[in-house]
Amino acid sequence: FAVSGMTRAASKSLAQHHIRVNALAPYFFEGSMADFSAEQFAGKIYGSVSEETLKETKATMFRMNPMGRYGKVREVAGVVLFLSSEEASYINGVVLPVDGGFVA
Repeated sequence: FAVSGMTRAASKSLAQHHIRVNALAPYFFEGSMADFSAEQFAGKIYGSVSEETLKETKATMFRMNPMGRYGKVREVAGVVLFLSSEEASYINGVVLPVDGGFVA
């Protein structure tokens, strides 16, 4: 909620200077952060991290997402490029989920 509130407040105060403020709310994306998060979850859920518990935790994380997979870095990069473009010049103060439908 803090990011959402800060995004809205900053967007309102900076709009008069033609500065748009938006934020992304990503789910898990391929790479070391997703692996780190899976290790942290496995430790909390199973009490220890092994190859087996890590595999099960990743499978659970996939099942939690309607698309059944991690996002790809290029997918979030495309959203950033769009929000930075003229086509998004009237978008201001939003927190955009980039999560494969997780919060839908």
